[in-house]
Amino acid sequence: MISYIIDQLPTNEVIEGALRQQLKIYPDIAIREFVTNAIIHQDLFITGAGVMVEVF
Repeated sequence: MISYIIDQLPTNEVIEGALRQQLKIYPDIAIREFVTNAIIHQDLFITGAGVMVEVF
């Protein structure tokens, strides 16, 4: 799930010389942390609701 979210995030492109490099906006560990927090801190009293991740 985390790798899917990382693939959906936009990246910045930097051109140095003849090479183009894609830079991530957010580090992988930050994405892992927010997904972990969303799962752990969800409200379990609401039945039928799961964790939702929205990328804008």
